[in-house]
Amino acid sequence: MRIYLQSTTGRWIVCYFNDQHNHQLLPGFGCIHRSQSKITEPDMEEVRSLRRVGIKMPHIYASFAERVGGYPYVGFKKKALYNRLHGENKDGVGHAALKYMRKSVSTDPGFVWKHVVDSDGHLLHLFTLASGKSTRGITITSGVCTLAFTP
Repeated sequence: MRIYLQSTTGRWIVCYFNDQHNHQLLPGFGCIHRSQSKITEPDMEEVRSLRRVGIKMPHIYASFAERVGGYPYVGFKKKALYNRLHGENKDGVGHAALKYMRKSVSTDPGFVWKHVVDSDGHLLHLFTLASGKSTRGITITSGVCTLAFTP
């Protein structure tokens, strides 16, 4: 880029601009740029496996950092990892609620429940009546599951 100060107006003027990137990003800092941050599928498989056995996310990210020589060299930010896992588990709450309801029917013969799903099969509303004594209302809005237990 070349700029100069125009003496008559006192304004800076750009007379030449090259919009081609002329060098590679530094290897350790590529993940800072969103377009360069990549979580590979083998990395995600490892994360899923470690999560299944109960290892917390900060420890998983630290293990990646230790393996590659430091946090700047991991290749993705911790926030990107959280976002990816959140996107994968988005439907987990609804499926867990339905699994709980099916299990409750087997333990309580008076347990009655009804659910509503949208055209994609996502759980929208869930109403239950257990033994005619207590009501449980569960509403899922924007991926948030609200359980209201009233004795």
